[in-house]
Amino acid sequence: MFNLWTRYFHYFSSLLIFLALIALPASCKPELHEGFDLAKFYEAWKEYISYPSSENAIQVYTLLPDTGHVFNYIDIDEELEDTLWDVFESLGMLERQVYSSGREAVRLAFRLLTTWADGACAEELSSILGALIRINPKLFLEELYNHYNLILLLDALVGNFGYEYYGSDKAERLETSLRIKALKQVTEPKLVEVRDECIGLLESFYHNSKED
Repeated sequence: MFNLWTRYFHYFSSLLIFLALIALPASCKPELHEGFDLAKFYEAWKEYISYPSSENAIQVYTLLPDTGHVFNYIDIDEELEDTLWDVFESLGMLERQVYSSGREAVRLAFRLLTTWADGACAEELSSILGALIRINPKLFLEELYNHYNLILLLDALVGNFGYEYYGSDKAERLETSLRIKALKQVTEPKLVEVRDECIGLLESFYHNSKED
């Protein structure tokens, strides 16, 4: 099952990145709390979950770092771990907004994936954004294009189908082919390069997977 392999690869890659970040000497890190206020972010997130408007999504988005992970900016302590878990457990509201093609929600999901999420949260966000490929491939590619420089593992994003596909290579192959078909519908010139990269990864997954 290529999706299971991708999920494990993504998880352990995220873990290695996390360990590398916390192992950096203090001289290599930005000043703690510079550019990121955990308490302010969490309050904005709770406001968004209570009322998922575009304005509230923008507010959360702007509180996250422009570059680099939050682990670069703040101490990794119990407060951060608790907040990571709370955000992970409340992703359902963001998921619904992404599936409704809310642009600001999609932008927020990309920013959370690239600058906030740890292993488990990154997996869930990758699954949510991956599902958008079939729902609104143009919106997916537009925001992937806008956040491309922050994406660490594109294969783990486009090839993450979620838990419901576990155990069925046939279902994964079908989903892969449908994502490829959806992406091919997008012809906007500036998106062609990133579109073709996504298609190439999905085609590789498809050809390397087994039929049931």
